[in-house]
Amino acid sequence: MPAMMTLTDTLEQLAKIDAKIISLLEERMRICDGQHFTSDELLETISLYVEEAADKGIDSPNIEKLAKIIILICRRGAAE
Repeated sequence: MPAMMTLTDTLEQLAKIDAKIISLLEERMRICDGQHFTSDELLETISLYVEEAADKGIDSPNIEKLAKIIILICRRGAAE
């Protein structure tokens, strides 16, 4: 049985994961820059998030909200 992680170890791992999420968001914003997606394309992206999350047993309503926020961030990032 693996040893339990300390709170410090857990926080360090979470910080690494969070940094990766931010880097991926930055990459997504760069890719989206200058692109104009249709409503259908955006809905398709949201559906992908929801389906992938459902396959992994993650709460779909919260993932749908997250997908919408990510799309909004990328739109605003491209506009700035």
